Amino acid sequence: MKKIRCGVSAIAVGAMLVLLAGFILAGCQQMRSRGEPGAKAGARKEGEKQSKPAPPELKLRVILADPTQTHDAKSLATKYAFGDAVILASYQTAGNIENCGCSPVQLGGMPPRGALIAEVRKRQPTLTLDLGAIIGGNGSFHILKARYVLQAMQLAGYDAMGLGVAELALQPDKLQEILGASQIPYYSANAYVDLKRWHPPAGVEERYRDWKILPSVEPANLPSLGRDEASTLRPLAPPGFVWEVKDRRVGVVFLNFTGLSEAGLQFPGCFLATPAEWLEAWGKQEHWDLADTWVLAAEGYSAQIATVIKDYPQFSLILTGDSHPSGRSEERMLQPVMTETGATWLNTYNLGGYLGLVNIDFPAKRDERNSLVAYNLPVVSTFYPDQTIKELIRGPYHDALKQVFPEQSFEYRAAVIIEPEDCRQCHRRAYDIFKQSRHPHSLETLEEKGQKYNAECLGCHVVYDYGEDKMYPLQCISCHTGISYRHIGEAQGRRKFTQKGDARFTYEFCAKCHTPQRSTRFKRHFAEYVKKVRH
Repeated sequence: MKKIRCGVSAIAVGAMLVLLAGFILAGCQQMRSRGEPGAKAGARKEGEKQSKPAPPELKLRVILADPTQTHDAKSLATKYAFGDAVILASYQTAGNIENCGCSPVQLGGMPPRGALIAEVRKRQPTLTLDLGAIIGGNGSFHILKARYVLQAMQLAGYDAMGLGVAELALQPDKLQEILGASQIPYYSANAYVDLKRWHPPAGVEERYRDWKILPSVEPANLPSLGRDEASTLRPLAPPGFVWEVKDRRVGVVFLNFTGLSEAGLQFPGCFLATPAEWLEAWGKQEHWDLADTWVLAAEGYSAQIATVIKDYPQFSLILTGDSHPSGRSEERMLQPVMTETGATWLNTYNLGGYLGLVNIDFPAKRDERNSLVAYNLPVVSTFYPDQTIKELIRGPYHDALKQVFPEQSFEYRAAVIIEPEDCRQCHRRAYDIFKQSRHPHSLETLEEKGQKYNAECLGCHVVYDYGEDKMYPLQCISCHTGISYRHIGEAQGRRKFTQKGDARFTYEFCAKCHTPQRSTRFKRHFAEYVKKVRH
């Protein structure tokens, strides 16, 4: 009987998968045919335009579960870049310029991203954008990483970048330092600066020489900036540009929706006007005729953006960096969303682990809507890397990390050093299990991958003794937090009063180091992995 029930279950599951695949393909076909008249039943008439095949499905669930099953960069580009033109978009690199290498297959990193961009550019006219949040903090270490991220983006051929809140919140001199690291044109529609505090990078005008720049809105027309401040404010950057491709004009506007409020936002070096106010003022200037197709590159929560964009059907494509859990869920990353205005909505948030790709097919008539098919392609460490970016990282970047390491390592110093051999006296079985795991080899992994002086790796790979300036591999206290020397002393006497450590064998606890980007298989195989270290 058990065999019969299993057989029925397999058939049922198979039927459900077939139905699901049918629905997804039907949805893709509907997206593909938007704005085109439906084909008549029966054979195609002579002279009638042949319909294009349905776009390929991207099985992101499989990729997320096991990225080793993905194709290389060339195969992905060949299969998924097929439009008249292609837009590539990334968001929230957050300083993740390279994979740490502690897991065989990882998501993100500029060398594999550069390889994927290069393969797409070989096949179709391509516009490559970044929506912002290239920096992961405001310290000197994060400034250093952001500078090299921008250099890597320039080598990868990025055409434009938006400024996110992570950049706008910096002191003016720090933002200037970052932007001066590359020649990539930067944009921000609703960010305004006080010219007394802001000095643009040298030669900034040259960045925009080859682009048709969109006009800005004067601060006086934006009450949310404040009347007193408006007289001394100027736009931080152009709001966007027009991309001319295949006799068509694609307008791109970079707008920040973070922290929506009627009063706007104020940062150390700039002010943010409310996006609704900016769009209303910009629209009154009748700029919509400057392009045939409009793209919104936005930072902010999708729910907030939707409340504003519903009044602007001019946008055919909305690219977002939405860090809210509902926006970056697996389902949301799997399929782009069609809004009530008919725009395609693609969220590219994921710490640089994915690269958004949008295929644009231009209709025969300019007043018809474009056909858009969007994907989030995985950026996998197994891609053959972009060699110029790899050389930048292995050379100048790693040299710079070594120079700032003494300062950064202090932040990761251990409060107490208790080596596993000290624990062995009472916890022999736990010690044996620990020694058989990969944790004691964590320092060796850093040395093998050339990451010994990457301060961001210390928290998960190293216990650092600042007093002796010595690194230790992971130890018992790395997971059993809350332990001090008092634990050892009390254990020699009445053990029931011994200080207890805090050990939690939960996915949430382990995922602080085994993140989806660093350990792509960890969540799926957590139960299997935790058995190997449970004691």
